Amino acid sequence: TMLSLRTSTRAPVASAPRGRAPAMVVRCSGDGYSSGKYQPGMKVRVIKPITIYSVPKNPDGVQIEGFEGLVFKDVSTHNGKQLSAGQPIVVKFEKEIGEKTVKFQAHLAEDEIEAA
Repeated sequence: TMLSLRTSTRAPVASAPRGRAPAMVVRCSGDGYSSGKYQPGMKVRVIKPITIYSVPKNPDGVQIEGFEGLVFKDVSTHNGKQLSAGQPIVVKFEKEIGEKTVKFQAHLAEDEIEAA
């Protein structure tokens, strides 16, 4: 599964329109905080088996373990406030998949990457 996702449903709220399906809640692993170890522009490598389903033209997902990319930003803080992003490190990748070079990004936790 992608990033240890767990799904559950919650009961519909009283104000929800009738006949509407209950909302789907996705919970991700990770504590949501970063140490600041990975700075924008730093080259990193994915060290855990992760499948990303948001890569263009790859509906079956792409296994990114071993891929190298550049840290784009750390979303664990905003305007000086600590946030609890599940995977706070945004990494941009440019990889040849099939016959085309594809650009995509992924939100990763610190324990899923290492400096390259």
